[in-house]
Amino acid sequence: MPYSDEEKCDIVRIFYKNNNNANAAREAYRRTFPLRAIPAKNTFKNIERAFRIRKTLRRKRRTVLVDPEEELHILLYFEGR
Repeated sequence: MPYSDEEKCDIVRIFYKNNNNANAAREAYRRTFPLRAIPAKNTFKNIERAFRIRKTLRRKRRTVLVDPEEELHILLYFEGR
């Protein structure tokens, strides 16, 4: 489930307030946001790790390299079916 930037910020904030203890953070998150789904323990750890490494909560956009020859080959393959 993708989380909004606001939810990720809440997750990181609560995780840090609970001394990087994922179990305590889950319980605090449940009490603080009773109407939201409770993230898994690993979600707290993964979002915090990504934040620590990238210094942002946003995901890095993927770059796709386009090969026109390969696209033509794929198109011709499906046209021949």
